[in-house]
Amino acid sequence: NAYRETDPKRLGFVYEGVMGMRVPGDGYVYAVDTSRGLLIFNEL
Repeated sequence: NAYRETDPKRLGFVYEGVMGMRVPGDGYVYAVDTSRGLLIFNEL
């Protein structure tokens, strides 16, 4: 679970946090979070 208790757009649903993730091989990891939107991380 990736949500934080302090996130302003939390809805209180059972399923909160990262809902989908892609690792396309371009050096980044793309994740869709329910309260923060699109998150992009460096692939390690």
